[in-house]
Amino acid sequence: MDILNDERWIGMKIRYEKPYVDRVWLQFSDRHRLCLHKIYPLEGTKAFYHPHPWEFETLIVQGSYLSNIGCNFTDQDRRNLIPPPVIARVLFTEGSWYSIDNTNAWHTVEPVSKSTYSIVLIKKRWNVKTPGECQEQNKTMSIEEVAGLLRDFEKILSEKHLSLIYSPTKSPAFSMELRPKVINERD
Repeated sequence: MDILNDERWIGMKIRYEKPYVDRVWLQFSDRHRLCLHKIYPLEGTKAFYHPHPWEFETLIVQGSYLSNIGCNFTDQDRRNLIPPPVIARVLFTEGSWYSIDNTNAWHTVEPVSKSTYSIVLIKKRWNVKTPGECQEQNKTMSIEEVAGLLRDFEKILSEKHLSLIYSPTKSPAFSMELRPKVINERD
């Protein structure tokens, strides 16, 4: 199934910290959510250093960003939201994939291009708190804004001759893949 044509997409403008993010998502089960992100440039401000309340995988489909990465060494530091020291600074470019599967991991997202587009698969939610989530600053995207972001992704993936396919199965497993589009060329 071509997932971009699914009518169940929900959108949110994430505005509580920078960089700002436009996020659209599909919820597939209690554990699985597919998100498409448009991440805006920082415009001279510092990126929000944060952990996540879920395990996830990310694929950068257009643009790039720098990420400071750290990890709390104790669960108590994590519970108290004590930011860990940065242990690595990584540049994620178009085509980069990474996964965060540790509740104690923290990172920043610092776009180095105009806007960065990523596909995120959330696998399971952890029972942990995160700093700074001021939900009243977030805004629900209109149907037109959701459709516009989906068109942006459709254009980006089409230019790369890719399509986003999902395959829910009878088991709780979930798979997502980017497949090359078949291009019919006439002689």
